[in-house]
Amino acid sequence: MLCLNWNLLLIYQHSHCLLSWKV
Repeated sequence: MLCLNWNLLLIYQHSHCLLSWKV
C-alpha cells in the first residue's frame, strides 16, 4: 500500500508539473 501511495504522489506531482508547463 505504501508503494501505491508513493506512486500516486509521484503521479500527482507529475500531473501538476505537466499542468503548470501547459499553462
